[in-house]
Amino acid sequence: MKQLINRTLLILAVLCLAVNSVTAATPKYKISKWKPNDGGIFESISADGKWGIINLGMTGGDTNIKCPSRIYDIDHDKDYTISFQGREMNISAVSDVDSKGMLTVVGSLMGRPASCVFDTNTNTVVTTSLKTYKLSENWQSGNLNAVTTDGKYAVGMQMGYYGKDSEDNELGSDFWFTTIYVDIEAGSVIETPGLPTKNLAGSDEFAMKFTGISPDGRYIIGEKDWFIMQPNCPLSFLYDTKEHTYKVIGFTGTPGNYKGVVDGLHHIETPIFSPNGKLISGDAYMAREQEGSEFFNEYHTPFIYNVETGEFVNFDDADSQNVIGTAIDNDGNIYGAPEGGGPLRNFKIFYKQKYWIPFSQICQQIYGFNFSQKTGFEFTGTPVGVSGN
Repeated sequence: MKQLINRTLLILAVLCLAVNSVTAATPKYKISKWKPNDGGIFESISADGKWGIINLGMTGGDTNIKCPSRIYDIDHDKDYTISFQGREMNISAVSDVDSKGMLTVVGSLMGRPASCVFDTNTNTVVTTSLKTYKLSENWQSGNLNAVTTDGKYAVGMQMGYYGKDSEDNELGSDFWFTTIYVDIEAGSVIETPGLPTKNLAGSDEFAMKFTGISPDGRYIIGEKDWFIMQPNCPLSFLYDTKEHTYKVIGFTGTPGNYKGVVDGLHHIETPIFSPNGKLISGDAYMAREQEGSEFFNEYHTPFIYNVETGEFVNFDDADSQNVIGTAIDNDGNIYGAPEGGGPLRNFKIFYKQKYWIPFSQICQQIYGFNFSQKTGFEFTGTPVGVSGN
């Protein structure tokens, strides 16, 4: 069977969903020449569409595969690792390229949250740009998960086997998580008062992380107790760094008494920003009562949350069920794939929130090529990011 994970290979630089057949020029596409030989997959793309992140993907349990974390130049089909004194940086996200050709890179180095600058003019790291950030007391390691498009701020998580809860009680020897928000220019950690202390069920499992930040740095996506399913439900929230307040995505009420804004909403998983930071999509986990059964009907749906208005729209029709939003563009088109983490997926796009269009059909009808024949991949896979243009 041919290679299945399309995100190891395919990048379309321009995606045109609607073309006027009379006046529009022929849409252009670009397919990356890069082919993996080390288990690497694309994990994200910068908002300007120029750089991507490659990390280790599914390897079938082969522990001999060594895949360095690296950044990928989409225009020139080249990838680069970043290291300092022989220590490779684990890379999670990149900013847009600034007017001087500089790219801010964030992740971790030797277990510490870290950032640096990569010079795209010379394709070398600026060695003096490395910054690592101080962990909170009693936390052992950390990682920056996301960065603003201008490279000024970044967010992530801290991890440790020892910490204290909100009442200063020692947590013991279990593994815990907490958030981190940094000012890259100043090289310092920014305090974030007013974060949630309880999950949807009103309890505290001592796990919270920041996973996304809007381009202007004002809003942060966070997840509280994301790995607890029943009965302590995960809580996904939007934090306002200016007001030091948060809103729970998809729910109203107070801890222990939250109510979904749509019937059957159990919790929200893996929320993600649009490139402009005005929309959020992700995975709405549904659990509906079934007549005559003690079991709930559980499934997944995509949603859109408007950052400015707080409006939450869930898509629960037959075509949308068990499809999750893994990316969303600035126009509100959801890029989705069937729920589940395996590579055997065919993704589709929820165009204008009305029609699900398979990506293979877009390739055929808009760009004029057969996806499988052109790329050698049997499945179109999972969309992991979309650029702002």
